[in-house]
Amino acid sequence: MVRSGPAALFGRLSTLLRNIAPGTNRNDQVMALIAACISEGVVTKREIIAVTGLLGFKRYHVTQHLDYGVGHDRASGLWRRNRDGSYSLFA
Repeated sequence: MVRSGPAALFGRLSTLLRNIAPGTNRNDQVMALIAACISEGVVTKREIIAVTGLLGFKRYHVTQHLDYGVGHDRASGLWRRNRDGSYSLFA
């Protein structure tokens, strides 16, 4: 049975953060967490900042990397910003 809800989401993201290779820098960690948030359905800037903040990342750091990862396709970015302001991963 798959757990759902905020506690389960936080648990999965915490596990991801713990399992990222030791010594991985904070920039790469936050990029992985942003992608994981989007894949989990956490798709607005406000939500992404809130969730990653609970995991110890500062608002400015997350915002900077969220904007950095935006592109028009896989070759130019890690995710896209949709017309409604939400984010989605490239298929």
